[in-house]
Amino acid sequence: MHYTMFHFMHHTATLKVYHVIWSSF
Repeated sequence: MHYTMFHFMHHTATLKVYHVIWSSF
């Protein structure tokens, strides 16, 4: 369960980074 939460947080952070990159363009 802890591993799943960590994976979810990492995936969300990655999406947030992609969103920032797209917003800069």
